[in-house]
Amino acid sequence: MKTLKQFEGWGIMYNTYTIGELAKILGITAETIRYYERKGIIAPIHDQETGYRYYTTWDLHMLIRARCYLGFGLSIEETAGILQSKSLEEIDDLLEKQEQIIQKNIIYQMNLLKRLRSNRKLISRSENLNFHFTKKTRNLSY
Repeated sequence: MKTLKQFEGWGIMYNTYTIGELAKILGITAETIRYYERKGIIAPIHDQETGYRYYTTWDLHMLIRARCYLGFGLSIEETAGILQSKSLEEIDDLLEKQEQIIQKNIIYQMNLLKRLRSNRKLISRSENLNFHFTKKTRNLSY
C-alpha cells in the first residue's frame, strides 16, 4: 500500500502514495486528483524511471484543506489562490468575504422559509374554512 521513497537532495524519507491509494483515502476519483493537480493545488513527484506520480503526505494535507475551502463555497481558483498564498492576511480577507456571502445567503434562505411557512398557513386556514380553489379557463375565440 504505502511506499517509502527517498527523494534526492533532501535526505529525508517521505511516505508516498499512488494516485489510486490517495483517491481511496480521500474517497474521490483519480480524475479529481488530476484536476486538482492541473489547478496547481498539488504537485506530485514524478518518478523518471517509471513515469508514475507519487503523492506525499503534504499533498494529502493540501487536498484535505482544498476540499475544506471548496466546502465553504469557494471556487477552485479561489481555493488554489489561498493554498498558494504566502500572506495570512490575504487568506483571512478572502475567508471574511466568503463569510459575508454565506451570511447573506442564510438571511435570504431564512426569509424564503418564512414566506413558505406563511403560505402554508394560508393554505391550512383555507382548508379549515372549506374553501376550494379551482382553475377556470375562458374560451377566447374571436
